[in-house]
Amino acid sequence: MAKLLPCISTVCISRRNLGHRQVTSRFLDFFQERQHVIVPSSSLLAPPETGLLFTNAGMNQFMRVLSGSEPAWVGRATSLQDCIRVGGKHNDLDEVGHDGHHHTFFQMLGSWSFGDYFKEEACLFALELLTSGYGLKKDQLKVTYFAGDSGLSVEADTETKHVWLNLGILEKNIMMRGLKDNFWEMGQTGPCGPCTEVHIVSGGELREIWNIVFIQYNRLPNGSLCALKTPYVDTGLGLERLCAILQGKTSNYDTDLFAPLIQQLEKNSGLLYHGSFDDTQDIAFRLVADHCRMVTKAVAQGILPDHRNAGNKLRRVLRRAVHASQFRLGLKPGQLAELSEIAGDILDVSGISEVKAVINDEEKRYLAMLRKADSVFAAEHQIVATQTLNSAASGAATLSVMRRRSPYLLVFLSLFSVCWIALTYHLLRAPDSNAVGDVQLTPYYRHDIEGKLESFELELRDQKTETQKLFHGIQPFRDGHRQSIGLRTDVTLLLGNAETRSAEKRVIPVLLFACNRVTVRKPIEQLLALRPSAERFPIIVSADCNHQFTINTIRSYGQRVQLIQQPNQTEFRLAPKQKKFRGYYAIARHYGWALNKIFVDLNYNAAIIVEDDLEVAPDFFSYFESLLPILEADPTLYCVSAWNDNGKKGLIDFNNASLLHRSDFFPGLGWMLTRQLWTEELMNKWPKAFWDDWIREPAQRRNRACIRPEVSRTKTFGKQIDWNGFSEHFEDFRRKSQAESLSSMNKKVNLDFHSKALKAASVPSTGHSKIYQNVYEMSSTIVYCAEVGSDCWVVALGDTCFYPEGGGQVADIGTITTKDDQEYRVRNVAKIGDHILHIIEGARCGPQIGSEVILRVDRTHREQCTWHHSACHLLNAAIKHQLGQNVQQHSSAVCDRHFRLDVIARSPVDVFHIEEFINSAIAANLSVQTEERGRDEALSDPRIIRLPGEVYPERIRLVRCGDVSIEACCGTHVSRTGEIPKVVILSSRSLGIHIKSVTATAAASDIAIENAELISTKIIALQSTVEQLTPE
Repeated sequence: MAKLLPCISTVCISRRNLGHRQVTSRFLDFFQERQHVIVPSSSLLAPPETGLLFTNAGMNQFMRVLSGSEPAWVGRATSLQDCIRVGGKHNDLDEVGHDGHHHTFFQMLGSWSFGDYFKEEACLFALELLTSGYGLKKDQLKVTYFAGDSGLSVEADTETKHVWLNLGILEKNIMMRGLKDNFWEMGQTGPCGPCTEVHIVSGGELREIWNIVFIQYNRLPNGSLCALKTPYVDTGLGLERLCAILQGKTSNYDTDLFAPLIQQLEKNSGLLYHGSFDDTQDIAFRLVADHCRMVTKAVAQGILPDHRNAGNKLRRVLRRAVHASQFRLGLKPGQLAELSEIAGDILDVSGISEVKAVINDEEKRYLAMLRKADSVFAAEHQIVATQTLNSAASGAATLSVMRRRSPYLLVFLSLFSVCWIALTYHLLRAPDSNAVGDVQLTPYYRHDIEGKLESFELELRDQKTETQKLFHGIQPFRDGHRQSIGLRTDVTLLLGNAETRSAEKRVIPVLLFACNRVTVRKPIEQLLALRPSAERFPIIVSADCNHQFTINTIRSYGQRVQLIQQPNQTEFRLAPKQKKFRGYYAIARHYGWALNKIFVDLNYNAAIIVEDDLEVAPDFFSYFESLLPILEADPTLYCVSAWNDNGKKGLIDFNNASLLHRSDFFPGLGWMLTRQLWTEELMNKWPKAFWDDWIREPAQRRNRACIRPEVSRTKTFGKQIDWNGFSEHFEDFRRKSQAESLSSMNKKVNLDFHSKALKAASVPSTGHSKIYQNVYEMSSTIVYCAEVGSDCWVVALGDTCFYPEGGGQVADIGTITTKDDQEYRVRNVAKIGDHILHIIEGARCGPQIGSEVILRVDRTHREQCTWHHSACHLLNAAIKHQLGQNVQQHSSAVCDRHFRLDVIARSPVDVFHIEEFINSAIAANLSVQTEERGRDEALSDPRIIRLPGEVYPERIRLVRCGDVSIEACCGTHVSRTGEIPKVVILSSRSLGIHIKSVTATAAASDIAIENAELISTKIIALQSTVEQLTPE
């Protein structure tokens, strides 16, 4: 430790006029000089494995490394990370404007060590930069360290305390803190460890500067901690807070990161900003400045206002800014967009014209919606006023009689009338205008009407029921066309071996959640009356709240109903602002306990979940019983719901009660899940509150769908179903289902487990150069083999020519054959870290480690995937050519039958233009070349198309199609575009407001053209029929 001390400089460098760019450059330069690689900020859209909508911390892009699922590609790193906190555990939205340090968007300076250095160097670097780099005085600094926790069996982090002492921090300036403040955890399980915080005494207050986390433990599902073999260091300090300290400001909003925005707001509004935290006008200044920064940065990265996910959060923030700027500060329409130019200069944002266009467009939509709300309210106000006047007139005659009979009663009624009129006026008038923000500034009546108007608007756009009815006549031809080219229809379900499974009589408990509703008897009576068998459908009622009446009611059913009671009734320790959400915490705790009871203690394989206010349809039980085999067989599903969440009664086709849909939204209201989903995925990370929002997040859904019915089997639309027709519909599904999905290829395999086993055994990385050399057959050696199911194994090879799923492209299929002619089918291939794992099935015994095998890739499958991946690059270039280079890719999918590209764009896609563009590039027979570049060099090239949110390695593989396209890509590609057959666009549609999805094919273009001609003929005939039916 002593050898580190001379590195400390006690020279105090002047920090006057140190702007935010200088603060950032000093930080990054400091760590770069100490062998840290400067990593660019990742996208504001968080990586899928985080379970977040937005990146909210610098460590998000290193989540795979910190969780152990990916090896570290660098030993030391540093970055300036863009972050947004508007939801989830870290939600600062409601605090913005009310103090000087909360923000929706902020930038986090950070440094990391992945098994390189640890506590001594981390603390040394922090102290040296703060004192020598930024000129802070050492005696102004105070530090904290972890006090230990007996419950975790973790002792106090005295090692860190001694590090600070050795670095010259006085003992009086070193403080212990407990689990809440000085112990960091990634989640309920996974990497975690103690942290030390650096604070400064400024203006008589203790202000946090730097948080240094020592990730040295792994929390197991049972709650215990075990030491990590390789500890990490994760540090972070907010740029905004650091600038405030270095620039001598008490509020972040007084720094050069916000001051230009507030000054422009003063100029546009004609109002003065005083910096008060109590004055609602000053709160509005800060709110608009903050929200403008977030919107500017998010839109510049291709995140656009929408009605779902990240786009919905952005829309709400943007509308809060519009409302505060116009209804509190008096800005004119368009001035918020102009303010984004200043935000763009501060944040070094390019493409500001597109940002302004998006802000102006959303502002117009929001103001138009408010005008609609006002007109509706005015009409309702007039009705109430008329009714009040009529009531007053009719009461006049009564009063003339009462005047003679009872003067006391007359006085009472007069006072009552005055109070009633005052109350009516109070309820109907606009609220006090001194509040700020979306909730406070918007009158309460607008919120309700605005929501209804928005829902109605979305229904009109999305449903278009009359148009759908017109085209029902051509639906069979469309389905036949989609099936012929390998596209599934919306109602396609993969049944697996449902024929045999449906014959088995499974035990499926119904878990009914109850708390304190006195009407609990009604759902119990209904379930008892409708269930076909007490043995196959036991009814288990889980009671919470210790409500004696409810418990006695449940017990009155004796052995017909099993009662379980949630034992933990302790109060939640919540912050004052969180206490209003106590009920949501209680519900989540109840659900977690009861589901654990059902699947772990009682050992059921599946369960139907209902609540005590839900009525069910007569075929409720047979509906879930028939769908359980499908849920278990199809890995692309994660639940079955009895509720149609898709619209109002007028939008439901009651004549098609047997119709089922796949939905990417968790409907709830009567649903079924499996023990496997609970124990393997949900149990160990069950949230403390808002479980129904949490289960809809991408991290839980993982691109899987729920089955939902056209006609609900719960209260709203439940009706008696023709079950014979339902069975016939299942048979139709069975005929249409793809056999491939029924195989053990899709058995859930814990690939991370096998990756760790490979590392533990020091198995060398998998050679894969033959993949890109278009080798379809080669010999190799088995270096790892593990059984994962009946006749199914995971194997790793010394070298492989099988392409693993990645870059949107599906994995290769084919065979692996041993010397004794034992053949195994390759059902899936995945790359985990440096190893490529093959999921194979076939014989009853797996191949032996060390044995030589012959690999044969399905050539047709690979070639068609290769055509489509190169064509997908051309499609991306075509869309950018039509809509502009600022259009960003949202996602893509490439398989042997078709390919799909989703982009973030406001304008519609011109199908004819992009199809012509792609086929022109094919006809030009452009050369397709690949090259590798360093990450920094590649990502700084504006011509290179890259995926937002993607974390790129140190070396990036680039694919260039002539002068038309250059993308970072790991997929397989043709050598010249002329190898690709003619491309035909199959569909172009909107997924929400700003996501455009285009699907095309080259492998089945002939079939697509033939079907298109057939459909065109049928449409002409249908139009002719409609014209004949239309009266003149």
